Amino acid sequence: MPAQFSPHLEFLLDVGREEGSIDDWCVIAPMQMSARRNEARILGHGPFSLARGTRRRGPLFGAIRDPKHVAAARRPAGATDLIGNATVEQYVRPRRGALVLCPVVESEPRILSDGSVDPRDLVMVFAFVAPPLTARGDRALVRFRAIDSTRAEAAIIDRDDVRA
Repeated sequence: MPAQFSPHLEFLLDVGREEGSIDDWCVIAPMQMSARRNEARILGHGPFSLARGTRRRGPLFGAIRDPKHVAAARRPAGATDLIGNATVEQYVRPRRGALVLCPVVESEPRILSDGSVDPRDLVMVFAFVAPPLTARGDRALVRFRAIDSTRAEAAIIDRDDVRA
C-alpha cells in the first residue's frame, strides 16, 4: 500500500469503528462514451471502460479530478445539496459513502478473446467521498504526512512533535 494512502486509510478505519457512521458505499465506475473507448471485463466483472493514464510522480497516478466524476460521487454521499437527475437521486442516502473506481492502463491494453484484460496490465485508481456526518469537531477532515527537511532521518513528523 502506498504511504500516500495511509491518512485516508486511517480516516476510513476510524469511521468504520463508529456505530451508525457509514452504512454502505455507492461504487461508481465511469463509462466512456467515445467511439474510441476501450472496454474490458476484469476478473469476470464488467465491462469497464479502461482509462489511459501516466504516472506523474514515481509510481503514482494523478488524482481523479474530472468534474463529472467528482460531482457524481459527492451527491450520493450527501456532500452536496445540488439535485441530480433521477438516476443519481435514487442512490442518495444519509449514511452512504461514494467511491469512484477507474481501471487505468498505461499502454494499449491487450484484450483477450473473452473480452477480459489481464489484471496485471492495469491499476485501479479511486477517489472516495465520505458522508458529511463523518465530520466531527474532534477529528480533522484532512490529514497530511510531511517530510521536514530539518529532520532528514524522520519521514513522518507527528503534530505533537511540531508543537514541542
